Amino acid sequence: MFRLSQLLMGGLILAFLFMIRPPVLGGTASYITVQQTDLEPQLYKGDFAIVRLADDYSAGELVAVETRGGPFFGRILGQEGEIFQVRFEAGAEPVTVSQEYLLGRIWFNVGGLGRSLTGSVLEAFKLEA
Repeated sequence: MFRLSQLLMGGLILAFLFMIRPPVLGGTASYITVQQTDLEPQLYKGDFAIVRLADDYSAGELVAVETRGGPFFGRILGQEGEIFQVRFEAGAEPVTVSQEYLLGRIWFNVGGLGRSLTGSVLEAFKLEA
């Protein structure tokens, strides 16, 4: 029985690791340290978030978007085909974003972990700061 539980636990861990593969390993997950403060109470500056690409998105969802300044989180206001209206900051004008720049929706986040990770750790795993 002990051996069976070890096998099951190992299988669960492998399944979880498979689900959080970054794109360089053929996966759909991106890892981002939250830099914004206007996402509270859902996300706080310094949180470490795992986002995953999705087949569909809906208005009101928080998504990560690749920008010239790095990844940022924004809220989807509307969608027309593969074009989204996203607001990055409270009170700011929405920005038009093509689906190709969406990194995904929040799948999992760990509060404050991003503040603990150093640049060398992020670089070693090719993670976005």
